[in-house]
Amino acid sequence: MKKIKGFSIPFDIKGLKWKVDLIEYNGPLLSLYYNKKGDYYLFYWTDSDDECNKWMILRVDLNTLRKYIDGEITLRQVILEPADNFVWFIDLDSNMNVKNTLCVSMEDIPQGYLPSTDSYFDFEKNKDILEAVNTDTYELDIPVSDRSKFSEIISKMGWKISARIHNGISKTAVF
Repeated sequence: MKKIKGFSIPFDIKGLKWKVDLIEYNGPLLSLYYNKKGDYYLFYWTDSDDECNKWMILRVDLNTLRKYIDGEITLRQVILEPADNFVWFIDLDSNMNVKNTLCVSMEDIPQGYLPSTDSYFDFEKNKDILEAVNTDTYELDIPVSDRSKFSEIISKMGWKISARIHNGISKTAVF
């Protein structure tokens, strides 16, 4: 495996839940995970040795991911323009135990760990993938008197709520 310049900072991999594998070949090569805060992370397989698989992990927004799945941008572009200005490299053994974790700035990513400049998504867009990257948002006008009841229902469904007053109308809120 290539030597990587970075900072040894822990990454809470156990706080992430698997969403979908985007690319597979004898196992996952690119997978989408999320945390309870609603952040999404791409796990990109970069290397392996006799003991571990090396994964590059980056936080990504679903709109960017949708553009990649739709062929508008490359995986290289997704990686080089992450939601943060850094990525994580994590070595995982066959039991998914973390053996090494590095926080790496963009300029320190080894070139050999970056996908090619023509790394467009050229794989089957199955139902699971399409549902995972769906970025549709909906606006509903909810009377102020019903907001708390509506918020409770939405919270139980696990949806995010973005409450704002729409066009200065104080008697309705857009969720």
